[in-house]
Amino acid sequence: FDDIMKNIYYTNDYSKRKIVSFYHFCCLKLYLNYKDYKYEKYKDELIRLFPFLINKNSNYQKAYINILNSFENCSIAFKGRKINFNNAMYSKIMNSNDRLLKKVVFNGYLETLKKNNVQLIKLFQEIKYNNVKENNKLYNKTLEESIEYFNEFINYYKKRSKLKKVYLYDIFNGSKRKMSIDKSLKLIKESLNPLNISNDIDDIFKNNRIDLYPNKNKTFGYFTINTYDLNSFILFNYNGTYKDLFVLSHEIGHYIAYQLRKKDKSYYDMVNYDDLEIPSLTFELLVAYYLYNNKKSKNNIINILNIFSNVFYRYGIFNQFEQELSFNNQEISIEQIYLDLLKKYFYNMEIVDNQKYEFLSVRQLLKCNYCYQYSKSLIISLAIVKKMMSNSDYCNKFIDFIKDAP
Repeated sequence: FDDIMKNIYYTNDYSKRKIVSFYHFCCLKLYLNYKDYKYEKYKDELIRLFPFLINKNSNYQKAYINILNSFENCSIAFKGRKINFNNAMYSKIMNSNDRLLKKVVFNGYLETLKKNNVQLIKLFQEIKYNNVKENNKLYNKTLEESIEYFNEFINYYKKRSKLKKVYLYDIFNGSKRKMSIDKSLKLIKESLNPLNISNDIDDIFKNNRIDLYPNKNKTFGYFTINTYDLNSFILFNYNGTYKDLFVLSHEIGHYIAYQLRKKDKSYYDMVNYDDLEIPSLTFELLVAYYLYNNKKSKNNIINILNIFSNVFYRYGIFNQFEQELSFNNQEISIEQIYLDLLKKYFYNMEIVDNQKYEFLSVRQLLKCNYCYQYSKSLIISLAIVKKMMSNSDYCNKFIDFIKDAP
């Protein structure tokens, strides 16, 4: 079965690989649970997490494929000419210095989501959010208190950029100086030097464990695919931006964690995602601290703030969205719930009406509680890095943590 799955996986195009990976995951989990006579315990969870696999003609599958493919043939009119862009190019454009181009592409992106909204919203309406865990009260308090601080940052950005109004696409901080992959890897390895994993990072590139650059028909985003019996694989879309530097360190964190954990852990331990974001966010933070301590500048500090406001703040909003869908029986549309949250948390930013469809492209919302893991893991990772800075022996403890978790 595994040999068949490998052939299916590597002969499919990018847009289908994620689905094949999920299918492999489900089949292995079903097999193991059947062996242990625990299938019934996990049956509802599997149907909830991967309903589009149960019936290949279901709305779930069609909607999910739409999420992956809806941007493959986008075109916009810009300065009298037609510009084509796809998923992989969207991130590059959002990190450019051309504000007008970013505005047009951003609005085109939202318009594409709007066109698919009926089918995609049906997906979210049918997902059962009864398994969402209610947030810790201290976490909720921290998120609420961060509203003022984040909007102060928006005000600072507005004054520094001399803008009357700030939109979401403005927060994607463009930089005239692009980083080669060699420079990014050098910075990452220097940042992670205390962990003594430089050879492991080199092996990712020497053994072709990463698909690095954007290509035609390649899916957007970044993720690390892991199966229990195969080597992990990183899908990336490197464009030489500051964001790419941090995201690359993040995905390397996932890869290293998977590889270390496979040596001693069971399949059940591999698929538990409660701690999955801690290694990757710790790697990001180590890069951020290295840049801050060695290359201090206003641009670096703003880039760092941009990255981590996204992790804690943006994913905090996505998590609040899950909470609203689960615990508040409001008689308003789910897109309006999301729009109201954006206006609450970004009160110093201009929010356009079509942003109410933005959540439809957030894959993590298809897994209940996953957005919460991002924000929670960032807080834990900050505590880990703080200890690393004061005690070098803690680096070894962190590697042991990766191996031994959960």
